[in-house]
Amino acid sequence: MTKNTKIVSSVLAAVGAVMALALLLSFPFQGAERAQSKDPMRIATYYWPGMYWIDIARYKGWFEEAGLEVTFIDANQDYYGAVAGVVDDRVDTLAVWLFDVMQMSQEGAEVVMVLATDESRGSESLVGSSAINTVEQLRGKRIGVPEETALVYALDVMLSRFGMGVEDVTLVDMDAEESAERLSAGDVDAVMTWEPYATAAAKNGNPLYDTAQTPGLISAGMIFRREFIKERPEDINRLLQVWWRATTFIHSHPEAAFEIVAEAQKVSPEEVKAFAELNQILGLRDNVQAFTYASGLESLFGSARKIQRFLTERYGEGAPVQTPEDVLEGRFVRELAREENSP
Repeated sequence: MTKNTKIVSSVLAAVGAVMALALLLSFPFQGAERAQSKDPMRIATYYWPGMYWIDIARYKGWFEEAGLEVTFIDANQDYYGAVAGVVDDRVDTLAVWLFDVMQMSQEGAEVVMVLATDESRGSESLVGSSAINTVEQLRGKRIGVPEETALVYALDVMLSRFGMGVEDVTLVDMDAEESAERLSAGDVDAVMTWEPYATAAAKNGNPLYDTAQTPGLISAGMIFRREFIKERPEDINRLLQVWWRATTFIHSHPEAAFEIVAEAQKVSPEEVKAFAELNQILGLRDNVQAFTYASGLESLFGSARKIQRFLTERYGEGAPVQTPEDVLEGRFVRELAREENSP
């Protein structure tokens, strides 16, 4: 990934602007050595409905209006690299699957989700080969899926609806990007993948099950390091205000919003709209509910507990396991809701 951090110092300024510029170009993404007490917030972005709001806010200039200085990092080619960047202080925030947050916390990472951005409504799918017509036929078969990811968890939940689990099939580790090609080549009997690769796989196979049938199974939200939250809570408040402003615009002016996203991502507005139909973009009321304690998938806490149980059973406890309460922080959402509801 490309590193991207400003280094500004009064000493460098005294030496001269040329030397300062040279250092900026030479060290664009140094995390631990940042000299400013308050550097720009480094936001990693990628093409996903839950991140549409960032394209809107950038286009409208709403980050600047909120008093936020922001640096954007393109994570389209390396989502997991950007996630790792949060842990080692090369990225401040991005939208991350709740599964990944729980997995990171189990491995000892001090990361916290402060906002729920989206929830899958069909953007992850189990697709069988042309010879597989039902989920029941997959018992003992080979299923391609990126190992140790949320897709394995989603697959396990889907199989459980039919009296099976991942232990009843043979998992073949493969990147989501190659799933359609590998399924077509006969390397596996089915693939568990995400869009747009699920649609590509379905062209030569049979869609069997997707996350539209399991609301709340796959959710995502903005995360920060715990240290950042302690040091810059007001910046997080400003970020959520920008998020809500842009999300409100998406819900009230969808066609105009999709046009902006399409231009930013170099795709068609029709594709942007179709993608949004597979992934529910959450609003403020959704967030208040998501950060409320409950046992079901409608609550981030309930969903996190199910993920934690799966991780412990499948991969072992590893590092000391943090509870869902340790990695979910709803106070920023609740504060925003109070502000929006105040006279």
